Amino acid sequence: MFKNEKNQDENLNFKNDENNKFSNIKKCLLEHHSAKKMFNKWMMSVVILWIISKEKTYGYRIIKKLNENWNTPINDEELDFKFMPKEEPFASNRIYPMLKTLETRELIEGTEELEGNRKIKYYEITEKGSIFLNKLKKIFKARTPPVLKDFINEIYFEN
Repeated sequence: MFKNEKNQDENLNFKNDENNKFSNIKKCLLEHHSAKKMFNKWMMSVVILWIISKEKTYGYRIIKKLNENWNTPINDEELDFKFMPKEEPFASNRIYPMLKTLETRELIEGTEELEGNRKIKYYEITEKGSIFLNKLKKIFKARTPPVLKDFINEIYFEN
């Protein structure tokens, strides 16, 4: 363990926080939300924003797009895929809160439309959302390590 790692671990241990440096909310956030989970949620929000930028759509269609190919069988006797979850990873309990957050931040706009007897909420990207997404694309393009670009290229574009 590095010197700084031990200090960071001690700083995050709130059980011995006599000085009450952190509010209960901050304690809860730091103890129950890992950086990985927060990054994954943020990244999924960006992907959802990108999907909506391509076409006016609704929540269920976004869920279907995100889960597409998830259950495709992989026939490889040398690999053990037991660790992979069988259920589709993107369900309404994950996607709709992200849509609400994007809407609250005015990156998308939702409008209800009547189709037959059902109301369906369609989402479109706003001008603010387009500007935000374009800035993120520039940042990702500039800051993605070459090794990650090579990996993605090998997986998706080389035969």
